[in-house]
Amino acid sequence: MQIAPGPAAAPDAGLVVAKALMSAAARLGLSNRQVAVIIGTSEASVSRLQRGRGCTP
Repeated sequence: MQIAPGPAAAPDAGLVVAKALMSAAARLGLSNRQVAVIIGTSEASVSRLQRGRGCTP
């Protein structure tokens, strides 16, 4: 008897958005400072997003 694998855990929405943001910024050649201005946060917060540590609004 085989046991069917359970559903995979849903990814954290915030992590998905952060990865997409940083991927797009890299493709566009944007600096952390430019990304920070665009999304309305600090350069330090963008740096935390890059490292996967999240960002509080």
